Amino acid sequence: MELQRQYAKAAAAYNTAEKQIAMNEQAFCTASTATADLVKCEAALSQDRQVTIAFDNAIRALTFPAQHRGDVNKLLNDDGQLENALKQASTAPSLSAINALTAQIFSLLSTTSTDANRVRADIGLQPASPPASPSTAPA
Repeated sequence: MELQRQYAKAAAAYNTAEKQIAMNEQAFCTASTATADLVKCEAALSQDRQVTIAFDNAIRALTFPAQHRGDVNKLLNDDGQLENALKQASTAPSLSAINALTAQIFSLLSTTSTDANRVRADIGLQPASPPASPSTAPA
């Protein structure tokens, strides 16, 4: 099915980019590490936001059956909230301010992962891997 292929392609691009971004967030956003760096952390969070926006744009370009559009809209709306939280974090004045947003970001990641798995099930794809855990969070 073409929809499955196109969705899987968008998801694969997102997941591939997220692997490196998560490593950068872990390295640069964790205040207790020797590699903590506000500028590099903000850059990683901004990249995270841009990759999420690119995924959402790819999903918006797809035509989903009417019965699945509610789930797709929920994913896009929740991703929008995540994008806003990432934008706030990527312009935060300190690593402490970023840390204050971490719980919200991880809650939104969990929500959007559930949303994405619902959309995947709607179109006949297997669930994706779970979202990053707080141990790999920008903390």
